[in-house]
Amino acid sequence: MSKDITSGVWDSGTWEKVEWDFYHQIARKGSSYQGFINARYEDLVAAFGEPRECSDGKVQVEWLIAFYDEAEDRYIPASIYDWKMGGMYWSNGAYYGLTPEMITTWHIGGVSLNAVGCVKSVLAREVRAAA
Repeated sequence: MSKDITSGVWDSGTWEKVEWDFYHQIARKGSSYQGFINARYEDLVAAFGEPRECSDGKVQVEWLIAFYDEAEDRYIPASIYDWKMGGMYWSNGAYYGLTPEMITTWHIGGVSLNAVGCVKSVLAREVRAAA
């Protein structure tokens, strides 16, 4: 059984996994797709801990993260999720049916492209540390 990770450091400060309410508080007007990352599920879990499960039919799992930029004294919200890739998602007459462990391209959401940079920074650090 893996120990769940709930916080860490990144290039400009710290980060922590957060609950839905706080994520939307710092995202203010809502978040949207900002980019993607190619990563194995195992690497994301090693970097950010276990994801939360979703049941909306379009996303199976997601990480909600608040990056705190110490120099700018602000939060950068970021989410990592498997948009329309698995489980019971139905499209074009077929189920996609991928489990999170099979997915290698993940969406990154946020309020700016900074979310993508933050996620990639932490993941790159984790992959280097594991090597």
